[in-house]
Amino acid sequence: FMRVLSILCLLAGIGLGILYPNYITYYSGGEIGTWTVFTRQTGFKPVTVELSKNDAPVLLVVKMDSLGNILQTNAETTLTLTAATGNRTVLAEVMTFRASTADTKTPQYPGASYTVSPGVISAVDDAPYLIVIGPGDQDMIDMKQVTLSLRRNSLAADPRYQPAGFILMALGFIGLILSISRGGGGGKNEPEKPGMKWGREGV
Repeated sequence: FMRVLSILCLLAGIGLGILYPNYITYYSGGEIGTWTVFTRQTGFKPVTVELSKNDAPVLLVVKMDSLGNILQTNAETTLTLTAATGNRTVLAEVMTFRASTADTKTPQYPGASYTVSPGVISAVDDAPYLIVIGPGDQDMIDMKQVTLSLRRNSLAADPRYQPAGFILMALGFIGLILSISRGGGGGKNEPEKPGMKWGREGV
């Protein structure tokens, strides 16, 4: 029973601590569009997007595809992003893509994909927004392509759920280890073997 309860606790923790915030961050709301902002042939290109007040809040998601296999776990690339409307900058962030967090592809299609969210535009006007992505200080990963996606009416993950998920994951993991160690005693429940007999009928 303890093992089953620990597994359920671990799964609930993974759902609250990892799956829930990722789903809310990258998949809530509706997609406005996706644009390719960098290729090896064209370099970086700015994007102008018409937004309306009904789109708020607008979530920005940047995906970077690398070329070839990434062998260095400490390799990273930084990109800068600014979003502005009129003469007002509404978002300015630095994004870091680390090899240790890459989603590695299959051997037939070498390389890796990285996805980050630089932020949210909370208040949106009925106006065009200029979004510029460019290189940062670090460039150790050979970039193949960078795409920008915008999602309207994005939700914010409840900040209480992720810590609770991590606690459940820890409790479930500890409980699972304890249940395995207790169950590994092996011969405690086995019937006792008859002792040796002494005397005339003994062996």
